[in-house]
Amino acid sequence: MNAPPKLSPFRELAARSAGSPGLRVHLSCLGCRVNEAELEEWGRELLRRGACWVSEPAAADVLVVNLCALTEAAERKSRNLVRRLQRANPEAELIVTGCIQGSWASALGCTLLPNPAKNSLVERVLAVPARSDRAS
Repeated sequence: MNAPPKLSPFRELAARSAGSPGLRVHLSCLGCRVNEAELEEWGRELLRRGACWVSEPAAADVLVVNLCALTEAAERKSRNLVRRLQRANPEAELIVTGCIQGSWASALGCTLLPNPAKNSLVERVLAVPARSDRAS
């Protein structure tokens, strides 16, 4: 019998945080292993600081996407992912970061966090009020 695949430390923390109170964050990426590693680092820090990870975009207060859009094909895939996330949860704050050229992310109504500002991503996410804290 095959053993189940081992979860990354981030996924293990995320599984333990499921259902906990706090800011609900959905993390996704498109691109290289560096993007994946950055996303896991941010995820661990967000979990450490009280946020919880949700696997479904519709359940999130904040959607974070780390993209690679340096080629035309990657940019097209990135735009499609952003639109898909927006449709899944139009009420959530959508923060887009990564290797992005052009102003398409801003034109789609996202918060754009350029590569040089990535070190402020966790603070930016934590500044978003949880949906239950927002005024109706």
